[in-house]
Amino acid sequence: MPLPSDSLHPVYGPLLALLLLLFVLVGLLRWTYGMQNDHRAPERDPDGDYGLLREVAVVPTAEAAAVLRRRLAAEGIRATVNPAGVNPGYRILVFVQDEVDALLVLARRD
Repeated sequence: MPLPSDSLHPVYGPLLALLLLLFVLVGLLRWTYGMQNDHRAPERDPDGDYGLLREVAVVPTAEAAAVLRRRLAAEGIRATVNPAGVNPGYRILVFVQDEVDALLVLARRD
């Protein structure tokens, strides 16, 4: 006996497969990531630890920080400027391997 043309039977199979796939995906994601909230980024060290960067100077203004950064760049030393946090001013940060050279460049009076 043929099915009526207005029947939804051909839609049930793919719809059921899609719902089953969605259910399995949600289950796997919940199992993987869980509901606990322990996937946070580590908090910054209160001592101002910047990982591979070391502070070589603290200056009061952004303009002064830009001048020192340009002076270091002229000597081939990569530097970044970061607000000093709770203290007013800007930190000049360089990589560990460039720390001594940066201190020597900044100590020179040109």
